Amino acid sequence: PTPTPELTPEPTPAYELTSAQEIVFIGDVSDEWQSRVREEMARVVAFYDGRYELVVPAFTVYLAETRQPVADHYRELHGREPPSSPFGPDAPGGWVAGDRDDPLEAFVAADREKVLIEVLSHEYYHLLQFHVLRTLADGTRSSPGWLLEGTAEYGARGYIWRDSPGRAELMWQWEPFVRADTPFAEVMRYADVEQNNYLFAASAVGWLVERSGNARADLEYWRLLAETGDWESAFQDAFGLAVVDFPAAYEAARAAVAHDQPEIRGLVADLAGEPLAGVYVSVTPSWGGGFGTMGMSAEDGTFAIPVFRGWDYRLALGRVVGSNVWLTLFVDPAAGYANACGLHYMDVGEESVDGLVIRVPPELLSRVERPQCNEGVPGYHRLAMRFFGPDGAVIHGREVSGVIYAPGPPRSGGWGAGIGPDGIASRIVPEGSYVVDVNHRSGDVGQRIGWYGGEGGFTTSRDQATVIELTGDVTIEIHFPAPPASFR
Repeated sequence: PTPTPELTPEPTPAYELTSAQEIVFIGDVSDEWQSRVREEMARVVAFYDGRYELVVPAFTVYLAETRQPVADHYRELHGREPPSSPFGPDAPGGWVAGDRDDPLEAFVAADREKVLIEVLSHEYYHLLQFHVLRTLADGTRSSPGWLLEGTAEYGARGYIWRDSPGRAELMWQWEPFVRADTPFAEVMRYADVEQNNYLFAASAVGWLVERSGNARADLEYWRLLAETGDWESAFQDAFGLAVVDFPAAYEAARAAVAHDQPEIRGLVADLAGEPLAGVYVSVTPSWGGGFGTMGMSAEDGTFAIPVFRGWDYRLALGRVVGSNVWLTLFVDPAAGYANACGLHYMDVGEESVDGLVIRVPPELLSRVERPQCNEGVPGYHRLAMRFFGPDGAVIHGREVSGVIYAPGPPRSGGWGAGIGPDGIASRIVPEGSYVVDVNHRSGDVGQRIGWYGGEGGFTTSRDQATVIELTGDVTIEIHFPAPPASFR
């Protein structure tokens, strides 16, 4: 594999949803977000129509910004529990439901752009699957779970990277490569496939489609399954490979991709340099796409993760919370510490990277709440601030915030500190000298209204700003003599 090539965008054709393609919003969903959802849904339908020349003529998408209202609505409609989420009750996501004679339905929770694009494109492919089965099959049909989810994720990735079509081909290489030691037979179970294996299953589908020479072979499989009722026969006819021959052929292809690639090797240790065993280490290519692979430090704290040549990677350590691993302790390879602020990447050329040491306070590896970046990094301290209104009450919410700067020019960069649920705004920054700008937000527009300093800890005069010498953790108080908005 080579670095990401120059790609030619492919525009998505226009489409207007019909009255039979309905989106029902549950709970308090803003008009702006409703409009954005309808726009994305129309794009999804248009993309799949262009790719497969097929549209699901009638469906209902039930959407809320969080999972709980959608789950409650599902119970009301169907009288049973919805599929459980491995990420918690409020995690975004979706599922398709409906008995054979019922209208096709998708239930979606999405509160931000990236989630909306991923979930709608994945769930609409499921609608396509069930539409084909309902239209062409004379009864129920069964298929392995990895094909159910793998084809849906394969279709979704084509949509997500529709403006960068080469990205999908890179994924069909990346997933088998980073899972070189994981037999695909572990994914080839007849029933469900775990969500963390969706991309792995999609990579197999991508390989099958490419091998078949038919760009629509993934959906053709569902048409053949509907007509024959035999998934193994449908598999062979769609992909040109017998099921019994597939595992060995795919393992050989995976081995060829993973052959003789460099590794990122290193050691995970505490701040005193003592090795830490069983720590999750992830690497993610800088070109993104959600690709990543994980390794785990051995008893002596060492790890080795294979990577492609000529790319650069972001490293992170994982926090283990219950049954989940949250890869949020980002690594600064140059400094050698985890939980660093900012973007830090490691270049990998032709040879393996050796000798990397990543230090982290062990208590961060199992903390339920995400640690503030730079926490635990030597030479860094917390600068915290509390804001008080003219009535003496603590101010909460997004109305005011602080920005921490080094005194004097140039005044660029800085560390923004918004108020948390505890009424405290804070950032962890290198020890040194700082001034704090005070900002006021109205709607989506922020404006500096003063500084920390002067009587009561607030001044509108730059000359009266207090310089804070940060050699340890510090908490300051900022008392407004009038409502903050009055200083705009």
